[in-house]
Amino acid sequence: MGSCELKLLKFVPPKSFVHHDFWYKLADIKLHIDKLVDSAKNVYAFVTDFERSKLLVEVDCTSFNSEQTISSSYFNCHGILLNKNTIEEFKGTDKNDLLKRTSDNYMKQLLFKDKLGHSSEIFFFILFSYADFKAHKYYYWFAFPALRDVVYSCPKEQQLLSSHFPDDLLDRFKEQMQAFQRMAAELVFLYDKSNNAILKLSNLVCHNHKEDNFKDINLDNTYICCEDRSVDENPSWFLRQLLGYLVFTCPQLADKDIKFICLRQTLQTSLVLHVTIPGTDYSIESSLWTGWEANENGKLVPRLADMSNVMDPQILAERSITLNLTLMKWRLLPNLDLDVISRTKFLLLGAGTLGCGVARSLLAWGAQNVSFVDCGNVSLSNPVRQSLYIYDDAMNGGKPKAATAAQRLKQINPCVKSTGYCVKIPMPGHPIGDSQLEETNEALDKLENLIKEHDVIFLLTDSRESRWLPTMLAAYYGKITINAALGFDSFLVMRHGNQSSTCVPQSVEVKGYNEVPGSRLGCYFCNDVVAPGNSLKDRTLDQQCTVTRPAVACIASALAVELTVSLLQNEARDGAPAYYKTSNAADNVEDIPEGILGIIPHSIRGNINAFNYLVTATERFSQCIACSKQILDQFDRDKRKFVIDALNSAKNLEDISGISNLTCDVDEMIDFSGSDTE
Repeated sequence: MGSCELKLLKFVPPKSFVHHDFWYKLADIKLHIDKLVDSAKNVYAFVTDFERSKLLVEVDCTSFNSEQTISSSYFNCHGILLNKNTIEEFKGTDKNDLLKRTSDNYMKQLLFKDKLGHSSEIFFFILFSYADFKAHKYYYWFAFPALRDVVYSCPKEQQLLSSHFPDDLLDRFKEQMQAFQRMAAELVFLYDKSNNAILKLSNLVCHNHKEDNFKDINLDNTYICCEDRSVDENPSWFLRQLLGYLVFTCPQLADKDIKFICLRQTLQTSLVLHVTIPGTDYSIESSLWTGWEANENGKLVPRLADMSNVMDPQILAERSITLNLTLMKWRLLPNLDLDVISRTKFLLLGAGTLGCGVARSLLAWGAQNVSFVDCGNVSLSNPVRQSLYIYDDAMNGGKPKAATAAQRLKQINPCVKSTGYCVKIPMPGHPIGDSQLEETNEALDKLENLIKEHDVIFLLTDSRESRWLPTMLAAYYGKITINAALGFDSFLVMRHGNQSSTCVPQSVEVKGYNEVPGSRLGCYFCNDVVAPGNSLKDRTLDQQCTVTRPAVACIASALAVELTVSLLQNEARDGAPAYYKTSNAADNVEDIPEGILGIIPHSIRGNINAFNYLVTATERFSQCIACSKQILDQFDRDKRKFVIDALNSAKNLEDISGISNLTCDVDEMIDFSGSDTE
């Protein structure tokens, strides 16, 4: 065949396929690890012949593994993932320039090494993408880079290997190849027919001494073997990538008849090709590349994977719900620990206006475990103020608040674990008769177990006395406790101190302020000198109900959650100290130590009549009727008897805590000698 009749070698481009779990993994890595980083990322693909007419280059969640997996059913190739941050960047990028820069860089890094680590490094691809996490749409484009202007010719007709090799040589080749593949699993290797030997390509090609590569090899007896697996009459695209590698590394092969064995499903169907590499001197810098994949219509355009209807709805919901939080970590709060919030178990005592507000804010912060305790039913007056209920919930006597609130949370976020418990909290000053004893004991057991099982306790009930028992139990079991209480136009949000806190941060002196360690901070009852009584007795309707300006509960519930999250983000948790002013001249509030979300106060008192907040801290009262050592020790000794006695007579709490003696001492100190009674 004359030179004018040389047949130009054509190649069959591969076809890409992206498994759904690849997008899952990409979303997870982008949102939680890469964030705004859009530099190139190394990935792997596995190449199969399932498509029959074309090789299939597949990526899935394992493509991000640090090491490639080996299998006899496929072979691997290396990839470069370039994921852009905006759709404008994706669309505006010069694709030919990207192909040139990325391919040049890959080849330079490959040739910088002394030799190949594995022959699969020759076969590489580029995956250019943009992920729209809001719409769950992924724009992407594969490229399989190959030298554009290098033309390879075939000086002889191709043959089947079974026709080219006699049977005995074919058997020897098969035996040698199988033994070699069991040890090395290489995609490219050399076969020396005269010595019936198989050699690694890396043993013959040195990147630092290109002129010596193949210098002493007898090409008449040598075959370069490579995985092909195509069923087309033309070889696969990967042979083109291999030829490009040889162009850069083996100038001795230029203008020579090189024999290739394209290994297919069987040796009988494998091809023998005679290929000539042109003798022009090529450099990486001067080379041009081709390889962008065409779509199903043969057009060179990106593709779109719309995963909104394919992805698991629950996973979609979880990822979408936490998107705002995840984006916080990109720039504003890189050290924000979202896992600690999702792991924490929250118990909300009260499913009214405060309980609904706290629950909604907890959901927005990514809480996954929220439980409610409330013994009431939804009334017609509730839905306009309590955001988890609707009009239908109040029909026919009303649905149970706790169970309805829990169900509504799961409707808002199907990933959340939420349960409602209909429990009437026993209260001091509300005596119990014999007929109520069994019911009260059941309520006490349930409440105590719930507090033990949860990490953070919110006190959100209507009355002061209903907060005593959970305050005492939370102090006894060392739980983080957050209290929110409402007035007509005022509110109090506070965290309780924890005597059992083991984490004590280093003390920091701030001029004009006094520091109170978290273990010495007071609880809701530490400012009282009387035990709570029946707040509903002899009260009119407006005094029995929590009559408050509508927005006060929203403000208080939001601050309660923000205070909670600030505590959870602090290493000391509820052991974190609080500060209060000791001098009116103190204005250096910026010197108060902060967590990643700011200062962590003990209590916040707000008044929307004057639109102001007062951030204060109070120390534990040694004779507190809820958290003092005397009360906790008495509960430790007598357990149920102590609680029942306190329910029947709040005076018992005053006697045990020592308040009774304190008030007697105060009375004795008062001088009535100048009174009008004489």
